[in-house]
Amino acid sequence: LDEFTSSMAEQGVRFQFLFGVAAAPGTGRPFHAFSEALRQAIEPQDVAAGLAALLPPGSPVDDFAALLTGAPGADMPVEKARTLFSAAFRALAAKEPLVLVLDDLHLASENTAKMLAYLAHDERTTPLLLVASFRTPDDTHPLHAVVHGGREPNVLHMQLGRLGPREIGQMLRNVLKSERLVQELGFRLLETTEGNPLFLLEVISTLQDDRVLKKRDDGCWTMSGTRIEFHVPDSVRDLIQTQLARLADDEREILDVASVMGAEFDPELLADILGQPKIGLLKKLSVLERRHRLIRAVGRRCKFDHHQLRET
Repeated sequence: LDEFTSSMAEQGVRFQFLFGVAAAPGTGRPFHAFSEALRQAIEPQDVAAGLAALLPPGSPVDDFAALLTGAPGADMPVEKARTLFSAAFRALAAKEPLVLVLDDLHLASENTAKMLAYLAHDERTTPLLLVASFRTPDDTHPLHAVVHGGREPNVLHMQLGRLGPREIGQMLRNVLKSERLVQELGFRLLETTEGNPLFLLEVISTLQDDRVLKKRDDGCWTMSGTRIEFHVPDSVRDLIQTQLARLADDEREILDVASVMGAEFDPELLADILGQPKIGLLKKLSVLERRHRLIRAVGRRCKFDHHQLRET
């Protein structure tokens, strides 16, 4: 998305860019991602006045401003809030084409998911590009209906998979400018990061910061020693700890024991070690796979979603 908007700016295309991130359940404001994005377009010293300039006459501007800023006791019917958010974004887009990006929507509430669907399926011709990113939802998540609902010509769903050997090689060439490092580090980085592009870039960044890799005068990178050890970068570890903090105590215990068993583990043996009924443990493992995306089934065994998770 950064590349996309940068390329438009370089071509002289005039547009607005608004960005919001969903808050974890039980935190943040109502419609948190939409609120974050809309507030970027409004003067923070007088939110009500900024909204009044966007909304139709007679709109409950003060109530909507309270909802937007998270004022204590702020409340509004879902349908009304949805209508006002839609009107505000479309008023902005009418002035200049709008790119509205909403991140981490797998954390969002049901009301936020419904408003995403409401905006995405609106067939009016306002120049608004709505982009929502989220992990693949399971069939109980409110986003599931958005993703697997009726296909419409103005709604595009893109499944972004992990990088394969060719893509990792290309990324390393772009970042390190060294074919030798691609050959020496490519396969090991593929094993370590399992194709997760964020983890790949963070590992490389850590190696550069620690001067394990050093930059030559010609702009190419080279190894400062003869051997490189890969470790989970602090940024990745913090991200994983945030994921783990959302687990119940019994779910965390399951992963703690499984991590000692290996990258792959046998659910039946895990049930014996924990002293839990096999069927009950399999149900918990299913939740860890479908809802949290921390493990995945491999035949009759299970596997951690990536090495960094198991190591953490």
